[in-house]
Amino acid sequence: MRTAIIPAPSLSTPASGVTVAQTILERLRILAEERPDTRAFVHLQDGQVAGALSYGALRSRAGSIGAGLQSIGVRHGERVVLLFPSSLDFIASFLACQWIGAIPVPAYPPQRDALTARRIITHCEASWVLASTAVHHRIVSKFGGLSLSPDRLVAVDTEFGADVGEWVATPHEIALLQYTSGSTSAPKGVVLTHANLLANVAAITSHMGATSGETAVSWLPMYHDMGLIGMVLGSLYSGVTLYFMAPTEFVRNPARWLQAIVETKARYSGGPNFAYQHCVDRIGPAVIADLDLSGWRVATNGAEPVRSAVLEAFCEKFAECGFSRKAFLPCYGLAESALMVTGVPVQDQAAVRYVDKTGLKHGRVVFRTRSAAGIQPFVSCGSVISGHDLVIADPATEERLPQNRCGEIWVSGPSVTPGYWVANAADAPDQPQPFAMLNNHDGEPKRYLRTGDLGFVSDGQLFVTGRIKDLIIVRGLNYHPQDLEEAAWRSHPAIEPSGVIAFQAEPSNPLDIILIAEIRREMLNKIDSADIVAAMRSALSSEFQLAGIAVGLVRPRALPRTSSGKVQRSRASDMHADGEFDCLTFDDRLALPRTTTELLAADADAAIHPRSETEAWLLELVARNLKIDRDLVRCDTPIIDLGIDSLSQLQLTHEISAKFGVEIEVEHYFDGVSIRGVGQLIENA
Repeated sequence: MRTAIIPAPSLSTPASGVTVAQTILERLRILAEERPDTRAFVHLQDGQVAGALSYGALRSRAGSIGAGLQSIGVRHGERVVLLFPSSLDFIASFLACQWIGAIPVPAYPPQRDALTARRIITHCEASWVLASTAVHHRIVSKFGGLSLSPDRLVAVDTEFGADVGEWVATPHEIALLQYTSGSTSAPKGVVLTHANLLANVAAITSHMGATSGETAVSWLPMYHDMGLIGMVLGSLYSGVTLYFMAPTEFVRNPARWLQAIVETKARYSGGPNFAYQHCVDRIGPAVIADLDLSGWRVATNGAEPVRSAVLEAFCEKFAECGFSRKAFLPCYGLAESALMVTGVPVQDQAAVRYVDKTGLKHGRVVFRTRSAAGIQPFVSCGSVISGHDLVIADPATEERLPQNRCGEIWVSGPSVTPGYWVANAADAPDQPQPFAMLNNHDGEPKRYLRTGDLGFVSDGQLFVTGRIKDLIIVRGLNYHPQDLEEAAWRSHPAIEPSGVIAFQAEPSNPLDIILIAEIRREMLNKIDSADIVAAMRSALSSEFQLAGIAVGLVRPRALPRTSSGKVQRSRASDMHADGEFDCLTFDDRLALPRTTTELLAADADAAIHPRSETEAWLLELVARNLKIDRDLVRCDTPIIDLGIDSLSQLQLTHEISAKFGVEIEVEHYFDGVSIRGVGQLIENA
């Protein structure tokens, strides 16, 4: 019987043009000596070069920052949280921390509040926070009550004017704490050593066949593992020049991404599945006519489930630009293994398997034809990267499963983390580590990372089918369902406390998340369903910038629970798919309904109607971008309460700026600006 294991070749042969190094910084030193004037990183803004660093200049800049950090007291082993937008300063500061033996901790620069950053700072017991001047000015007031003193919130835009000594850290020292993306009340810091990072970027470089002197383009945020390890460190290791832009620029105008690929003759670029869908939705014929994508050799697709329909739509739309279906490189990875675990071989067309849904529920993989009923397509994520291996195991018995059986994905290899960050030994029992032992074919025990992801292996290729755990992934970001559930049940007094279940919508559903909420028994005869639905959607929009939410309301005790009272999210998802919930109401419209009172008062309340041509234009814009019935949009309602997410915020901002020349800051949405308020900002500009 063939077992579901994917072995891989060793890393004995370095990629083309790559001199062997023990750390990323050693690789920088080599490049700075061999090619000091060659551009390493180029910052693009509005299609123009806004700044650049050669290998020699990057080494000098990182050394200068490192010396400056040492001079103000940053010491070996201290955690340093980095709050930067994607920038040259982020890259230099990250490398500077590694240079002096401090541990960089990338995090998202706070916008409305600093809750996530505060949790990370507390969890890793950070001694310092570094930021650009612009971010520093915004965050100083947000960190009150932490153990950090104000002088440890440092802006690093200025030149320190010094240099630091030679690199002294060893490959097995901690190089990075990578906190998993998304929102969680209990953050997990993935420990990655210099050896982990080097093993992963070396394997990625080898897998992609990257060659020193080529170019790549990225819009991915640098605080995220795909942007940091895959693009920044991967480019540095391979000697590929990286052109990068802000994520907001891509979201506002995805054509900038493809135009940059053409103009820089980039061979490598990529993003999550939603990025390709965004291009399909937003790029028109006039732009397509001027694109030549025939040189785009590797288009990675990872960080969230890869959808075959999106691959097909992108290929169909951009075929006339010379884009090849074989350029797509679907891949699978996770922060606990640095980044990449598997990937389709370069210039191989990713296979698609059509699997019987009923069999899959029981762990059986039964292949069907594309036209068969009751099937679900899965895109191959390819073979395992060099030096690593992968097995499919039964999550309950921890035994290896054969091919074409669905189970938990286990990974082993030099990229795999030593574990999660634990500041104090006393806290170790509260931070379980994600490992298990499994005998190899020689009978020797071997440690594997339990990923929590489900999948199967067929013909040596990995197909990812879902999660054992209940993590919800939207546009590449992870959301823990318990956080969404708490925000939802607290949003309205008619909802039973702790009486909400959240789970991911099926791939074919245009919505992202399903919420099922129990109504308190004493409220059953007097509920306003529209009011409850609106409150739940508003809470998730405001707190997590999530839209695309379907809401079902059910009677008490309708949610599946364990004998100890814990909600069963996987069971709830199956019940929803099978139509087993007897919902009082189920609203899956791409809209936010108003309360009954508001609907009845609509004609009587002139405040909800546009008062000017500008407001009328804005109302149409909001309705179109948020896919809301225009008759359900009030001009005096905060836009954020309409279910706006971060992508929609940027789309609205871009279109308003293009028409009126006025920039609406993200903070305006969080502060509750309405259509009327935006109109006033335009009039006062």
